[in-house]
Parts: sequence; C-alpha cells; structure tokens
Amino acid sequence: MELLVQAGLSPTEALLAATSNSAKAMGVHDDRGSIEVGKRADLVLIDGTPWRDIADVRRIHGVFIDGRQVHSAGKPLRDDAPALMPAITIGGLIDDFERPDRRTALDTARLDHFDSGGERTELITQLVQDAGRNHYLSLAARMAYKDDPFAGVTFPLSRGGVEPVDLSDYQGLRFDARGDGGAYQVRLRGPGGVSLAQVVADAEWRTVDVPFEAFRSSRRSLETEALFFDLTVRASRESGEAVWLELDNVALY
Repeated sequence: MELLVQAGLSPTEALLAATSNSAKAMGVHDDRGSIEVGKRADLVLIDGTPWRDIADVRRIHGVFIDGRQVHSAGKPLRDDAPALMPAITIGGLIDDFERPDRRTALDTARLDHFDSGGERTELITQLVQDAGRNHYLSLAARMAYKDDPFAGVTFPLSRGGVEPVDLSDYQGLRFDARGDGGAYQVRLRGPGGVSLAQVVADAEWRTVDVPFEAFRSSRRSLETEALFFDLTVRASRESGEAVWLELDNVALY
C-alpha cells in the first residue's frame, strides 16, 4: 500500500485497493472486503489513521480471522487450534509398482529422494518388468563427494504427505528387496520427527519385515507415535561409491 501511495494514489485509494476493490476483482465482495453485516469478520485493527498517513498500516494492534482474534499487540493468545490435520487411514498396500504413471497404490506421487546442493548424488530410478510381466522399482546411484550423501525413494502415505496417516492398525512394514549387500535405511516421517530402522539386502530377492518396534526416534510421543506422513527407503555410502537397490510389494502388515 505504501508503494501505491508512492505511485500516486491517495492513502484512502490505496486502502480501498487493498480491501474492497481487491475483493471485487476476485469476485468475493459478497463475502469479504468491507465491514458490513453478514460479511466475514476478517479484520486488521490499526493504531493510527492510515487514510491520512499510509505508513500507519504497520502499527497493527490486532488481527481477527473470521471473527476470531489471532494476533494481539503485547498479549499472548490461547493456542487452541488443532496441532495437526485430522488423521486418515489407508489400506495395506503402499506400492507394487504396477502403475505406469509413477503413482503409488495409494494414488500418491512416488518421489526420488537424494541429498541437495550443487554437487549432489546422481540417482536413476526406473520400473523394470521381469519375465512374469511383474514390475519392480530399480534404483541406481553414485554418491556425491560430500558428507553423508544418500539416495532412495519416498512414498507419501497421503496426497502430498500433508495429512497424517494413522498406522496403529498395523504392526510394521514389509517389502521385497535385493541390493548390493550393504545396509539400507527405512525412514518414517511423522509429526514427531523421523523414525529410523536399518535393513540389509543382498543380491537375491527376499521379503523384509520391519516391525514398528524396530524404529528408533528421540522425538516420538504417545500422541503422535502412530501418525506418519511418508515412508522413505534409502542408502548412504562413501563419497563416490555406487549403490543399487530393487524394491517390490511395499506394504503394511
């Protein structure tokens, strides 16, 4: 609004541009944009006269969203908003890699997972079809020349990994795997942080069971211990080393 005034509008015109005129332009003026009976009570209280001095818009005394005060100058407000979105439940199959669109059996977007930065781990993932026309996921990576490089795959348990998923009806994770014989990390990310478990996969296919009790986390609490956003399986090796992993039938049991 200060920039609008600098560009030539009066303070009143700038205030109208930021409130009722914006609401009209967005087609929501019947619901908000001005103080009228029946409209949404989204209010910013200003300790000043911004219609005379537009800089007074910085002197915020209080903020109300839909009639509920969310900010008050110098006074702590009661935090009674829910800490999390309501948890959802899911079926047991997370991904069997039979969809060609890189989406999981939960209809979430499967994601490549690797370290960040200009020099990062090189990762290639692809779906491979075996002689029985079954598909599995193949990962091949070369570790970056940096501390703690890693590469793997992430399975969001809900769309975007935003809604927490309640896994209390299950005992653990199960998947088919084969790899280079080294250790692989299984990570469950939830509201309480990341819980970790470790497995080993060699060159022969085998079914790996990872009970939830095998996961370790320093931040899990009773309120959130069964709630998770996504699952990641990844490997970390020495800088410059190659690693590979193949996965199939990722599920809860």
